[in-house]
Amino acid sequence: MIIAIIGDIHSNLTNLKKALLLVQEREVKHIIVVGDLQSLETIDIMGLTNIKSSIIFGNADWDRDAFLDKAKKYKNIKIFGDVGELKFDDVKIAFCHYPQTAKKLARENDTDVIFCGHWHSPWEEKINGTLIIRPGEVAGHFYKPTFCIFDTETMKAELVFINQ
Repeated sequence: MIIAIIGDIHSNLTNLKKALLLVQEREVKHIIVVGDLQSLETIDIMGLTNIKSSIIFGNADWDRDAFLDKAKKYKNIKIFGDVGELKFDDVKIAFCHYPQTAKKLARENDTDVIFCGHWHSPWEEKINGTLIIRPGEVAGHFYKPTFCIFDTETMKAELVFINQ
């Protein structure tokens, strides 16, 4: 299955829309958001894609209750809280916001891949056989805006630059 991992949006709705257009072009079946949506409008934009989306909170997602209420409008959106777990094609996936949480999960759990955000830069590492991937930032605050496309068959991630 092809999934997209996006994070650290920080209310950059223009870049989010561009990223989601690229996601739709690649026939992605599921989107994982690793936190820091920051504004409620991100939920509406995600909801309109009709692509199943799994979201966790980041440190910039202050009003969690408002996000949860807004997400109820959309059947394709599920908010997990601080950590989410999914399974696609027998691949166990976890996702969280903080890289230190991802590293802890990799040391303690039987997970194939963990996606995280927070530090804004793209990054990939393996710990105890678990692949940890950070997709970069949609916001474009510190680095060029990016997200990842992940293939559960090949277990490979492709970094996608939003403005190229």
